[in-house]
Amino acid sequence: MNFNKTQLLNFTDKEYFSIGKVDLHNHKSLVTSASFIKQVFDRDLYEVLIKGSGTISDELQYMFDVGSAFHTFVLEPKEFDSRYYVADYGNSQETRKLIKSDDYDFIVCCYNNIKIKYPYILDESDQNEMVIITNFNGVPYRCKIDKIVQIGNTIKIVDLKSVWFDFYEKKYRRNKDGIRWGLIKYIQELNYDIQGYCYVKAVKNYFSELGMSVNIEFLLLLASKKTYDVKMVKFSPEMIQSGKDKFKIVFPEIKQFFDGGIEYVEQEEII
Repeated sequence: MNFNKTQLLNFTDKEYFSIGKVDLHNHKSLVTSASFIKQVFDRDLYEVLIKGSGTISDELQYMFDVGSAFHTFVLEPKEFDSRYYVADYGNSQETRKLIKSDDYDFIVCCYNNIKIKYPYILDESDQNEMVIITNFNGVPYRCKIDKIVQIGNTIKIVDLKSVWFDFYEKKYRRNKDGIRWGLIKYIQELNYDIQGYCYVKAVKNYFSELGMSVNIEFLLLLASKKTYDVKMVKFSPEMIQSGKDKFKIVFPEIKQFFDGGIEYVEQEEII
C-alpha cells in the first residue's frame, strides 16, 4: 500500500484493521493511528510495541460493543441486523454480537435525538466510515472517520462517542468565561485532543495534495448512556493545539523506531 500519496478509501473494518502491524522486531510494518499514538502517550512506545493494545476488561469490551452498535445504527443502518441481535440473554447459536434490550433503547433514543437536533448526520449522501491513508513525516498513518461533511469551503470531521456521564451535570458546569471546563478536562484526559489533531492533519494532507485550501473542523457527537441525550461539541483551536502538543512529545520516538528499529526505542523509563 502506497502511503506516499494520501488516499480516501472505502474499506470494511476487516480491511482497515489489516493495514500494518505493531511488531517490535519489524519496524517497517508499523502503520500509526490516533489510537496507537494515544496509547504511546499514556504508556510508552516500548510497552505498546511489546504488549500491543493489551487485554481489554469485560467492562471496556461492553462499552466498546455498545459504542460500535450505536455507530452502526446511526451511520450504517442497513448493516445493523447483520452484525447485532437484540435480546436480554445470549444465544450460543448466534454469530452476531449481543445488544441487550436496555442498550438498544439507548441507541434508538439517541438516534431519534440526533434526528431532531442534528439531522444532517443521518444524510447518507455524505461520506460515512471513510478511511484515509497518508504519512506523517514519512511514517505511515491510517484513520477511519465516522463522517465527513462538506459545507462550502468547510470540511466537518464528525466522530461519534458513547459516553457514560451527563454532560449537563453540575460537575461539568461552566466557568466564569462560559467554558465547560469539566468537559474539556474529560476530553483531554481521554486524549481525544490527540485524535482531533491527527484527523485534522490527515484530512489536511488529503486536500492539500488535491491543491485545495479548506477550513477543517473536528467535532464530537456525544451520546450519553446516562441521559440518552446527544450533544455536538466542536474543538477550538486551543483543543487542537493541546493534541498537537501531546503529539510532538511522542512522535519523534515513533519516527526513530520506524526509521531505525528497536535500537532507537527507550526500554527503561527515565524518572
